[in-house]
Amino acid sequence: MTYLFDSFEVGNKQINAQFQNASRKKMLATINQDLVDMEEAELDILSDYQSAYDDILHLTDEEFEQGKNEILSWEPVDASPF
Repeated sequence: MTYLFDSFEVGNKQINAQFQNASRKKMLATINQDLVDMEEAELDILSDYQSAYDDILHLTDEEFEQGKNEILSWEPVDASPF
């Protein structure tokens, strides 16, 4: 009877270790995917900034001031997007 109990306990520990390893691997995969997503988002933001910079770069001073004044005159919107 002791042998069966010991065997069951050893098997249980092995299964628990497998679950822990699988759980760790899943957490690491999730963290890794989050890091990849963050890096892609950063690249998208940098691309947007570069595009905006390129758009502004070719403007004359008058066009730049006109666009700036238009943006500064925008009124806040009360509606929340959430």
